[in-house]
Amino acid sequence: MQNAQFLHGFVADQSVYLPVDFPDALETQPLDISNTGSIVGSYVDSSGAGHGFVLEQTHYSTFDIPGASSTAAWAINNRGVVVGNYVDSSGFNHGF
Repeated sequence: MQNAQFLHGFVADQSVYLPVDFPDALETQPLDISNTGSIVGSYVDSSGAGHGFVLEQTHYSTFDIPGASSTAAWAINNRGVVVGNYVDSSGFNHGF
């Protein structure tokens, strides 16, 4: 892609910056981290669709609310419970 701009995420631990980039995503937005180190957020794939993700250590998991046009994870607690939002096929925004 010529002249493409990509959004990259990171985690800063004191003066060390660690990248958080969902594999092959055009954009990655980490939005929360639990005390156990799990990171949640959203990413945009090559077709422009938004998805939620969880990063635990070095393993990314993606998820989508069934029937949603986009999904985002906004927060995670220490038990691994994720909250976020999704947009349904009619364009309405919902929380989960």
